[in-house]
Amino acid sequence: MAQAFSVGTQNLYHYRTAYPTRLEHLRAEVATGTLPQILGVQEAARWSLSENIFDELTRLTGYKGIYQNTNEFGVMNEGLALIGGLPGRNFESFELPATKMFSRQYMNMGIFQTDSGEVMVVNVHFSPFSEARPNRLIQAKFVLYMIAKKSEGLPVVIIGDCNDSYDSETLKIFRDVGYTDALDGKEFTYNPDTNPLVTDKKYGPTRLDYILYQPAQLKVNKAGLIFHDNWISDHYGLSAEFSHIQ
Repeated sequence: MAQAFSVGTQNLYHYRTAYPTRLEHLRAEVATGTLPQILGVQEAARWSLSENIFDELTRLTGYKGIYQNTNEFGVMNEGLALIGGLPGRNFESFELPATKMFSRQYMNMGIFQTDSGEVMVVNVHFSPFSEARPNRLIQAKFVLYMIAKKSEGLPVVIIGDCNDSYDSETLKIFRDVGYTDALDGKEFTYNPDTNPLVTDKKYGPTRLDYILYQPAQLKVNKAGLIFHDNWISDHYGLSAEFSHIQ
């Protein structure tokens, strides 16, 4: 049987709300030893003159990869990161089309060496809010364009915060070329009923975050939420364990 590897995604929430509790939860979750080997991070905020969740995450795990500054707000810089505990190469970031000042969106991509072969992982953060739906369609198509240019024929996993629901046109763009959600649409990553950091109750529980793969290349062994009981963000994270199709 092929050796398994794991990939995950976590939006880190760029505000400092409940920071001591979130820091405690981060340390508790890392201590379980169950974090995915490869992790995409959105809203990876770095605060001037203050500690932050992202840097503590990399300190605790030793994960390395690529960090891209996205938006600067004076005392806080927001970022997008693709990191992991596996050897990696060809790390790159690209600004997504149809973004605007103070809401610039990016993608990271890189190739990781797993025990059973290489895999390309692509981390995305698409434009938020309902009025940006046309922008997300443009961004999804750009991601597929860059994958076609850079993937070297390797299996690809797309992870991140797509800011859209499972049945959206944004996700359909990926499904139409063979990508499948590792959790088959199950679980909510944005849930005002269970997550105390979600203060806007006008939106009900939904999935905004995804791990997408092509079943012809990879097999999902298991998948689920991370940072759920140990919440560190207004989004719960996701993790999936894969095996290469031999």
